[in-house]
Amino acid sequence: FDLDGTLLNTIEDLGDSMNSVLVNHGWPVFSIKDYKDKVGDGIEKLVQRSIPFNLSYDAEKLTPFVQEFISTYEQRWHQKTAPYPGVMTILHSLQEKGVKIAVLSNKMDSFTQLCIQYFFPDIIFDCVQGSIPGTPKKPDPSSALQIAAKLGLSPESILYVGDTPIDMNTANNAGMQAIGVSWGFRSANQLVESGAVMIINKPESLDWLF
Repeated sequence: FDLDGTLLNTIEDLGDSMNSVLVNHGWPVFSIKDYKDKVGDGIEKLVQRSIPFNLSYDAEKLTPFVQEFISTYEQRWHQKTAPYPGVMTILHSLQEKGVKIAVLSNKMDSFTQLCIQYFFPDIIFDCVQGSIPGTPKKPDPSSALQIAAKLGLSPESILYVGDTPIDMNTANNAGMQAIGVSWGFRSANQLVESGAVMIINKPESLDWLF
C-alpha cells in the first residue's frame, strides 16, 4: 500500500502545515483541494510547489522552508488525519487471511513509521518504509523491489495499491500489479492513464482478490 491518500487521509494536516509556513512569510496560501495536486513526491517537492518560484528553484534557498515545514508538520500530523472508511476493515481481513501487507511511501520514513504506529496499532505490517535519504523515491522501483525481496515474493505476485500516478508508475516499473483507488488525491482517469490495471472504489473490494 501507499500511505497518504490510500490508507490515510492526510491532506488537511499537510495543507494546514504548508499554509502555516506560507502565512509566516506573508505569501499566498492554497486551498486543501489545491494540495491534492502538490503532494505525492515527498516533502521537498511539496514545499517547492508551494513557495514563490524565485526561491523554489534554488536547492540551498529551499532547505530552510523544508525544515520549517517539517517542524510545523511535527505538531500537526495527527490533528485531522484519519484512516479512510473501510481501511481498518480490509486490513484486518487481509491479516486474518494471512496476506502479507506492506507500506511504501514517499513520506519521510520517520513520519511514515509514526502514522502506522499511531493509526494502525493492532495491524501487523510485514514491512513499512518511507522516504530514506540516499534511497530513490517512487516511482523509482528500487524500494518496491527491496520490499518484495524482504517478503520473499516475486514482484508479479504483489498488488501495489495507491492513489496517484506515481504509485501506478512505481508498480509498473517494479513489475507489480498496479491497483488504483478512487477515494484518494487523484482522479481515476489519471490512474488509468498511468497504467492502473484496476480501479477500486472502496477498500473492501480488495477482499475479492484473495
